[in-house]
Amino acid sequence: KPGADEMLIFPNPASGRITVQIPKTCRPADLTISNPQGVPVYRRRMDNSSPTSQTIDISALAKGVYFIQLSSCDIVRIQKIVVE
Repeated sequence: KPGADEMLIFPNPASGRITVQIPKTCRPADLTISNPQGVPVYRRRMDNSSPTSQTIDISALAKGVYFIQLSSCDIVRIQKIVVE
């Protein structure tokens, strides 16, 4: 389970769908997936009523490396994912 300042992303590498688990303690939160050029390809605002686990369809994304950014509680977390 993620800690107070962690997020879990699985599977990684992935194709089709990914699951992002975020801590419930830091809400609201903004979740963004960006390509290597920094262009956002997915955005979601998560509030207190949002589940801590989000399934995201990435099947339309081209193969390659992407970055998932979670901004909340004055903290920004970034993790790399690989789309196959």
